[in-house]
Amino acid sequence: MTDDKISKKELKRIEIQKRKFQLEQDRVTRPGECNKFITAVIDAKIVNKTVGSKILSSLKEIEIKAKVSNSTISNTITWKRLINKRIITDSGEVIEFDKIEQNEPHLLIILSAEEFVKVSKENQLLSIVQTAQSDFSLNLKSTTLIIYGLKDFCRKKKNVIGIKETEIKLTQLMLLANCSHRLHETPDDIALAVTQMSKAIAEEPFKSKQNKKLDQEQLYLTSEVKVNANENSDSLARLWHAQLTTFPKVTYEVAQSITKEYPLPKVLIEAYKSSTSPATMLANIPIIKTGPLAKNRRIGPELSRKIYTLVRSQNPEDII
Repeated sequence: MTDDKISKKELKRIEIQKRKFQLEQDRVTRPGECNKFITAVIDAKIVNKTVGSKILSSLKEIEIKAKVSNSTISNTITWKRLINKRIITDSGEVIEFDKIEQNEPHLLIILSAEEFVKVSKENQLLSIVQTAQSDFSLNLKSTTLIIYGLKDFCRKKKNVIGIKETEIKLTQLMLLANCSHRLHETPDDIALAVTQMSKAIAEEPFKSKQNKKLDQEQLYLTSEVKVNANENSDSLARLWHAQLTTFPKVTYEVAQSITKEYPLPKVLIEAYKSSTSPATMLANIPIIKTGPLAKNRRIGPELSRKIYTLVRSQNPEDII
C-alpha cells in the first residue's frame, strides 16, 4: 500500500516537473521575452555610418543585443539565437547542456545611396549580393537590401541614375538573387526597419508553433457554413449542399436542385457510373426558384460538365 502511494506521489511529481519544464521552454519563445535571446551581428562599416548609432539605440530599446563585428561580408547584419538546450528525463530530472549560439537564416544588407549608385554603375550590385549570400553558411530564408537616402542623393546629383535603371537593377536582384529591397531616407526609418526585422526573427519560432497549431484545428470564417456531419441526421445532406456551393457558378438554388435529385455524393457518383452520358447528366434538372419573378431554368450542359469534372476528374491539370 505504501509503495503504491509513493509511486502515485512520484508520478504526480514527475508530471508537475514536466509541466514546469514545458512552461519554461514556452516562456523563452514568447514575444518580448524571446528578444533577450537574439543578438544582431552588425558589420562595423554600418556602425561607422550616420545610421549606426540609431540602429544600436533602437535595438537596445527592445532588449535585443547588438554585437559589432568586422564581418567578412561588408555592410551586413545577421542574427544569432542563444539556445539554452535542456531535456527532461522520464524520472522528471532536468538536464541542462551548454548554451549554444545558432545562426538565423536571414541576411540584411544596408547600402547608402552613394554606395548603391557606385556599384550599380559598375554592374557589381548583383555580384555583391550573391557573394554575401554564398559566404553565409546557412540556407537563407530571406535576403533584404536596404538603400537609404536615394531620393535626396538624386535630387542633389541629377542624372547620376534614373528611375528606370534603378528599377531594372532591383528587379534583377529579386529575380536572380531572391533579394527583396526597401528604400528609406532617414536614419530613424532605417533603425525602425532593422528593429522590426530583428523582432520578427526573434518571434519566428513562436509564430511557427502557433501556425502549426492553427493548421491542426478546424477554423471557420464568418462567411463559411459549419456543418457537423452525423450519419443519424440530415447533416450529411447539408454538408453535401454546402460543398456544392463552393463550386464555381453553383448557387444556393442550383445546389438545392442537385441535392434534391442526388441527396448524397455517393448517389451522384453511382449515377455517373451507370449513365451513358454522365457529363451532361445534370443538364435537364430544373433549378428550384420561388417568388413571382422566378423563371423556369435548368442547370444546362456547360455547368453539368463542370460539376462532372469537379466530382469525377482525377487529373489536377483538367480545366474546369
